Amino acid sequence: MSRLLHTSDWHLGAPLAGEVRTDHFQTMLEGLLKLICERKVTCLLVAGDVFDVSSPPVSAQNQYFDFLARLKDTPCSEVVIISGNHDSARFLAAPAAPLGRLGIHVVSGTGTDSSLVPVGTDTVVLAVPYLRDGSLGTIPGTSEAERSANFIQMVREYLAGLSSVARRRYPGRRQVVMAHQFLVGSAVDDGRKEIDYVGSLPPLPSSVFPPEVDYVALGHIHKPQVVRGTMPIRYSGSPMPVDFGESGQTKQVVLVDTDPWTITPLDLPTYARLQRISGDLSELEDSLDRIASSSGPVWVSATYTGDHPVVELHKLLLERVAGTNVHLMQVLDMQVWHGRSSREEVVDLKTLTPSQVFERRLEGEHFDGQTIRMLRSRFEEVLRTVTHPEDNE
Repeated sequence: MSRLLHTSDWHLGAPLAGEVRTDHFQTMLEGLLKLICERKVTCLLVAGDVFDVSSPPVSAQNQYFDFLARLKDTPCSEVVIISGNHDSARFLAAPAAPLGRLGIHVVSGTGTDSSLVPVGTDTVVLAVPYLRDGSLGTIPGTSEAERSANFIQMVREYLAGLSSVARRRYPGRRQVVMAHQFLVGSAVDDGRKEIDYVGSLPPLPSSVFPPEVDYVALGHIHKPQVVRGTMPIRYSGSPMPVDFGESGQTKQVVLVDTDPWTITPLDLPTYARLQRISGDLSELEDSLDRIASSSGPVWVSATYTGDHPVVELHKLLLERVAGTNVHLMQVLDMQVWHGRSSREEVVDLKTLTPSQVFERRLEGEHFDGQTIRMLRSRFEEVLRTVTHPEDNE
């Protein structure tokens, strides 16, 4: 019997409101190690976005390799990791050969040999890293509709081919697909569907997965959820909130037992407590007082929505929580935002970097944290593809 633990979207090194979060990530990794030991997990699946950026800080790299090294003292003897859209495929794959000799399989390309990973004696993982435009070859078609249909068909044929080879090489084994993609019907949070397109690519229908597949372990969306399909399909979600847009979410991982075949979502403890509050000054102060009366550290983002400007708003709120368990990380003054958007400013674009232009455009909108993060991710992906095409090889 194999016992797999499906995780994704660790985003090691991701800052929060500009602050480094090394302690948060270390707490999360320690929690995963404890869970692996308690549940006697034999194989760990990491469905992409190990890191938050393509060139992660040294602290994040150290945490990653330290975690992998410490797995030798747990029941987990095998690990399968795929690259996500935030990861550099080349960076993640650089140590793949020595890690492979330790039972840690890093898959960042679409070659059949590397994408089929036998696990234990009864399972084979079909490891599919994030599929960028061009990952499976040039997508034919002149119109958006043609390219979308052709991309979906290419993915369907690619997965069917992997499944067929897996049946021949590993007859009788359970097939688990691990991928980092958006699927039709998935949602970033309660009641809000994901965007129709990711860059130039459409979300994939669940019908792309071959009928022989027993489970689809997904990464890319941080909210744990089930996607409708003919086989069990799940996003494990991020193991801890990556930004304030995820505050209040119950985080999960998914336990997959092969004999008897069972799929069990497991709620995770709160590795980092984030909370968003909003209101006028009185409402913000009341909310901060309530949070300060609770136990344990809390990282707070406050949004002022009052009708009148408040002089030194940030200072007033910081003084309110001084000496308490509240770490006020962010104060958003909607009065200031409205003022900025109403003033017309002429700027020579030649004096700005592409990232600065994009950030100025974001300032003109009142998106929530999750949407801002998603838009920044898509922009960084496009910019990275244009400026560093070698990372996509």
